[in-house]
Amino acid sequence: MIVERNGRGYDLGYKLRVYVDPKSILPLVSVLAPANENEKRHAPSLVTRTREVLGKAGARLRSLIADSQLSFLKTQFRLRVNNMRGLLNASVYALLSLLCCVLSREAAENVGRLEKAISPTFFNT
Repeated sequence: MIVERNGRGYDLGYKLRVYVDPKSILPLVSVLAPANENEKRHAPSLVTRTREVLGKAGARLRSLIADSQLSFLKTQFRLRVNNMRGLLNASVYALLSLLCCVLSREAAENVGRLEKAISPTFFNT
């Protein structure tokens, strides 16, 4: 969801910050914010929300690893660059993409092919 000027050093648009469970590759919490805002600004609220989500599931946050390279979300769910304009449209697109991620994981689990959890095209046949 980023529009970059070639070599000029600034971003236009929005960035999606997502906390993902590393074992299940399922998104836990997300926030969509202007691309020019530093990720550190949103980290405390994301950690708090992650603790709340895990607490409702009877789990707790033991460790946290930050990685901005969620490449499967950027490539397979087309979150790197898209044509959405405006925060509402970008939010809807991002949430639908995350829903596709959850549904792909569910489908992979149902057919016993967990390695296909990050491949939405596997289930199109």
